[in-house]
Amino acid sequence: MSQRPSDVARLWPALGAYASFAALLGIYYAAARLLDVRPAIGTSLSTMLGLRIVPDLMLAYVAGRAAWIGVVRTRGFADLRVALKADLVSRRTAERLLGIPWFVLGTVLAFDVYGAFKQAIPRLTSYRWDGPLAGIDWLLHLGRDPWTLTAWIPNGSWGFRLIDLAYTAWFLTLILTILAFATWAPLRLRARFFVSLTAILMVGGTLGAIVLASGGPAYFAEFTGDTERFAPLLVYLGGTGARDGQQILWEAFASGSEKLYGGISAMPSMHVAMVVLMALGFYGWNRALGALMIVYVLLIQIGSVHLGWHYAIDGYASILLTLWVWSISGGLLRRLGWPDPKDVEIAGADETPEPAAVGPRRAARPDAPESAATASPAPG
Repeated sequence: MSQRPSDVARLWPALGAYASFAALLGIYYAAARLLDVRPAIGTSLSTMLGLRIVPDLMLAYVAGRAAWIGVVRTRGFADLRVALKADLVSRRTAERLLGIPWFVLGTVLAFDVYGAFKQAIPRLTSYRWDGPLAGIDWLLHLGRDPWTLTAWIPNGSWGFRLIDLAYTAWFLTLILTILAFATWAPLRLRARFFVSLTAILMVGGTLGAIVLASGGPAYFAEFTGDTERFAPLLVYLGGTGARDGQQILWEAFASGSEKLYGGISAMPSMHVAMVVLMALGFYGWNRALGALMIVYVLLIQIGSVHLGWHYAIDGYASILLTLWVWSISGGLLRRLGWPDPKDVEIAGADETPEPAAVGPRRAARPDAPESAATASPAPG
């Protein structure tokens, strides 16, 4: 008869994923210090917010489990105390609660390092790629600058406001997604999401941004001296929040002053990369949400060009980068012994499938987590 793996043995793949996440962070931070880039660890606003929100997320998870057990599992709250006690000492809950501070604070660190590198780009290299990237855009779009493809949308119209709103909401959407994945996402999917996020910031947001340093159409004149090419775009954007934000960012950049998540970098687009990552993550969790996020990807890609922040090629490169990193992270988790999500990730269940038992099936203990063999199949 095959044996159920112990809770400790089943925790090894998760610990491997956590160690991989920590290793990426360590390499990222060490690279920053080696290049005399100094993230504001422990003093930045993002660090303070991260420390404050972690206990709230852990409490929210426990409260959510209590409600789920009382309403769904026990069909009432009479036996809630016993059932909740058993649930809270389970391997799944321990892994969940361990991962919340690990991934939330680790992601805060990753973004702090990313932000420090972004503001250090002028010291590390020069902005030489605006001309070539604009030329690639022109060739890819058959002799047109891509922003002109949506220039028929009047400034101030509902279509323009929709694009601007979608782009402005990106930061809040990313924060909420990070908190949701840290707290509630299926465990394997959660690990894959955060490992991928850190790798994208390292490879795209830092290495790519330094090697392909560029400012984007909004700053084309400042970095190339060509004041004519994108002048019509800047006139078109006049009086908008996007244009005001670009001017504020340039003033901080030109003066050398540090600004929370300031700095200028166009290639590759982290706006597009992060929203593609969100779409991949949500599609693995809930396909309806994933489909909705794919629409959001299109809005961000269009908005990044329409509002003058990026060349279209910045977004195209980010999509390819994110798909590549997502594939690599999935392969890493399989090598660590975590099965493919199609086999183990079931909405509302986080358990790894157990080896099939031979012989009569024993009655499950009331506090035993439901195995994948008895769980309802994943939709689709």
